[in-house]
Amino acid sequence: MRDRRLVQVASVLARPRASKLHRASVSETSRRAWSEDRTVLFGIVHVIRNGLRWRNAPAEYGPHKTLHNWFARGSLAKIG
Repeated sequence: MRDRRLVQVASVLARPRASKLHRASVSETSRRAWSEDRTVLFGIVHVIRNGLRWRNAPAEYGPHKTLHNWFARGSLAKIG
């Protein structure tokens, strides 16, 4: 059941986006690098499967705030 939900979350979040803000580029205004889509998805799956807090997610998946925000967006899309 939990794995099916993870697949649903990943499929919604992996859809192409209208804007390129989520791609690996540096924004002119914020000077902050954006995380790549696939890396963030793997981070969300890692946190959920291992029962971690968002703050304890490994840095290799990107900022914990980004992981949580993407997960919240998927949850608001009423997946599952």
